[in-house]
Amino acid sequence: MVKRLDELKQKEQHLLETELDLKIEHQKVEQIETDYLQNFKEANNLLEELRYFYQESENQTFYESVQNELNYQVSHAFNEIDELKTSQYQTKRQIENQLDDIAYERNKVNQNEQERQT
Repeated sequence: MVKRLDELKQKEQHLLETELDLKIEHQKVEQIETDYLQNFKEANNLLEELRYFYQESENQTFYESVQNELNYQVSHAFNEIDELKTSQYQTKRQIENQLDDIAYERNKVNQNEQERQT
């Protein structure tokens, strides 16, 4: 009985540590997303300024290709970030479910112990 409670406590502690690591990782992803957004805004502003130089030149296709590449990179980066966030959310839900299972199991063990004593 005590052994089972100790096992559950160890599993719970491990899951809580994993949950904390996941929270830290999520904060890092959020910061990366914020940084990317800022960098892409700055790049887009720069390209907007450059557009005036290329509007009437023969290199307008160069400007357009750079703009298209930037748009592609922005889309790709944010898709990757969304996938990371989705994966983190799923992992968080799994951890929460496992913690719920441990709480249920602990209650069951305690209840069985109380029944045995009566």
